[in-house]
Amino acid sequence: MVYNMSTMNRQASLVFGDFHFHTTYSDNEDKATVRQMVDAGRARGLRTMAPADHHHSLTPADWAALLDDIDELAKSDTGDQLYEACEISFRRGHLVAIRPEGFPRRVADAFRILYEKRCEAMIIAHPVRIVDRWRHILYPAVDGIEVINGEVLRYFRKRRIPFRRFDSIPMLSLYKHYLRAGLPVAAVGSSDAHRIPSVGFGVTGLWLHSADDTAM
Repeated sequence: MVYNMSTMNRQASLVFGDFHFHTTYSDNEDKATVRQMVDAGRARGLRTMAPADHHHSLTPADWAALLDDIDELAKSDTGDQLYEACEISFRRGHLVAIRPEGFPRRVADAFRILYEKRCEAMIIAHPVRIVDRWRHILYPAVDGIEVINGEVLRYFRKRRIPFRRFDSIPMLSLYKHYLRAGLPVAAVGSSDAHRIPSVGFGVTGLWLHSADDTAM
């Protein structure tokens, strides 16, 4: 599809979102609630967000409470789009599932999300080559690759690890790998925030074609 950008600018709006941060339901260092993290994102101009707590830290009761939190926040007249999500841990690495079809309580549930795409969107999280093994098998159902992850970049910057060439930048290598295989994944930026001040340090830009455009 070819977009006429001059027409698109009149009909759509560019918003920024963060689809990977953690709350008190998993390992948030500030024990911050969903509301506190979302409010921090709103203060930085984010219009669409998804708390993505670690699935192995969540219980079914936690998941139900998180859904209630999101529903309550969605009632506020801000025009923001909020989504439920979770970060699923596999041996290959981590995957953010946005709007999964139910809480992945069992291992089988997690694999159904990966292989049958039982969610609205799937994003491979922080695929740093040292620890992640996503390159060995490509998953056509994947929608995006986290090419920007605030926590990973903070780690590399703190240790003064240089980026001398394209392939040395964490996460970009897997993104290029998917594109070369003809799989048109989106480049996603997320904060992976575990503290309130870190929300929004890594964002994704999205074109919304109308005020009520809620599809991922």
